[in-house]
This record gives sequence, C-alpha cells and structure tokens, in this order.
Amino acid sequence: MRHRAKTKLWAAVVLSGTLLFALSADAQQAADALASPGVEKTAGGTTGDNQSRPDDAPGVPPMDNATITAEHVAALISRARSNHAKGDYDKAREDSSEAIRLDPQNAEAFEVRGDAWVGAKRYENGIDDYDAAIRLKPDVARLFARRAVAFGLMRQFRLAVRDYTEAVRLDHSTAMLSDRAGAFKKVRRYDLAIDDQSEAIRLDPNSAELYDNRGQTYTRNNAYDRAIADYSEAIRLKPTANYYLNRGTSYQLKGDLDLALADYDKAIALDDKLALAYNNRGVALHEKGDRRRALTDFTTAVRLDPDLEVAAAHRKALALEIERLGAQMPLKRPAKTACAAGAKDCAK
Repeated sequence: MRHRAKTKLWAAVVLSGTLLFALSADAQQAADALASPGVEKTAGGTTGDNQSRPDDAPGVPPMDNATITAEHVAALISRARSNHAKGDYDKAREDSSEAIRLDPQNAEAFEVRGDAWVGAKRYENGIDDYDAAIRLKPDVARLFARRAVAFGLMRQFRLAVRDYTEAVRLDHSTAMLSDRAGAFKKVRRYDLAIDDQSEAIRLDPNSAELYDNRGQTYTRNNAYDRAIADYSEAIRLKPTANYYLNRGTSYQLKGDLDLALADYDKAIALDDKLALAYNNRGVALHEKGDRRRALTDFTTAVRLDPDLEVAAAHRKALALEIERLGAQMPLKRPAKTACAAGAKDCAK
C-alpha cells in the first residue's frame, strides 16, 4: 500500500533515533545450531564415533519441520536486527526477506524489514512493510509508532499524528505521548502538544526531561512565564547546562537580560563546551551594548561548533559593526535571536 499526503509538507525532522538491537541468547543458540552441519544417524542408533545424538537423550522429543522452520525464522530475524544495528541495511533486508518467505504471517519479520528500508532511506518501502505488519498484528502500538516515524521522515506529519494517535490509544505511555507531541508541534498545534506533554508529566511527575520538553513548547508559543516555570522545575529535579540554557533563552526573549545572562553563565559553568550558550550569551551582551564581550562569545561558539551557522552570522555582523562604528556609537537594539532548543530552532 502506498500512502500520499494531500496536506502541506513541513520541514523534515527525525522523530525517532536509530533502533539498536541485540541477539537474544535463545536466538543465538538457534543460529549456531542452524550453522552446524547435520550428523547422520547410523542404523545402530549412534553416530560414527559411537557418541549418542542429543536428540536421542531421554526426555528430549525430536523436532518436527514446523519447529525447525520457526527456529530458523527466529535466527534470521535476530541476525537482521544485529545487521541493522551495525548499519548494514542490505543484509538486514536480505535476512528479513528470507524470514518472510519462510513465514509470511510473521509480523516481526515485516517490521524488521521495514526498519531496514527506513534505515536505507527507502521510506515508502518501509511503510509498505509496516502496513503488512499492522495487518497481521493490529493491536501492537510499536508498529504504528514505527510507521509514524517513517511518515515523519517523509515530512508527512499529519499522517504521523494519525499513527501516533492510534499508538497512544494502544499504549498510553509517556514515550508515545511525547512522540505525538513532537508530531503536533510539526503541524503547529502547540495546544495539543502541550496537552500530551501535560499528560506525560501527570504519568511521570519526577521527569526533568518532560518539564524541559513542555517548556520548549511554551517557548515556541511565546508563553515565556510558563516556560520559565517548567525549566525551573526541570532544574530543581536535575540541574543541567541545557536546562539553564533553555531558561535563559526564555528570560531573554521576555526581555529580562540580567536573569538570562545569569542562566547562561551557569550553563557555561556546568558545560564550557556548550556552543549555543556562548551564542545566546553573546546576543544578550550585544543587546546590553557590550560588543567586545559579545564578539568573544560568538567567536568561542563558532570554534566549539563550526556548524552553528547562527553564531557565525552574528560574529560576522558584529565584527563589521565594530569596525564601522569603532564601538563608540549608540547601539541599535538588535532583533532577538536566542535559540530555544538548538540551532535549527532559532527565532530570528
């Protein structure tokens, strides 16, 4: 089945990380057994070296063809997961395809092959396999979440929201709620994203990350006081550099530069390699008229993260300003350019 979105596509975003898999002990044992050459039994019931076969041991019934096939399929799926974890998507796809050939009713085999297609950026093929897995197992939330990830990577966020909604119905967990909130933000339904994040916090009120996530949504929605309250709770639960950075951003966007600078200083004290904290502190210093220190912070940000384009742009513009004005003319207040959650989320 092919899916086509008729709605406007938003910016691409990775909704989920790379999946990591490991061989289970049982599956590894099955794979090892399958890799061993067969031993022909003699008429006398012993092998050529007069050693009894394990199948002849008391209490061990012989395996029928169905059992052998099932173990072979399990071994193929385990090997496919292992290859996926290594980034070898072709081999993962080959193994899962063979598993599907042997057992076309195995939803996990379709899921694993779907993961391999997505890893290789063949998203529509992945969605086809997730479709097949869902037809076989329509009550597994994880399958809908997998397909939602693929839709997100195709920038079909409304279809991602649809699948996450079914995943939440089947598995009302903080993880599913948080993922759906991320999809809601991509279609700019911040109110619905906040509803999901609030429910996630209700389920796990001691998670600093959940408060930080909701704070970022409030920041994007210009609800700075609510964002500051959430960041403060995140800091109370787990004081990290990123949480101070995010709270400082909300203070800055609200216009409280001194409080913003205090938070940026704290973020840098906790992590002196956090390029975005230097960038945002440079913006605040520029707004307060301290061009020289601002230029130093922008330079540090670029040195720490050469890909932080916003910091490079700030440094270039400020260097020209200093050269032109000699840092003597009154400072024209620049537009707010603090970043809420990363360089790609800068509000220019």
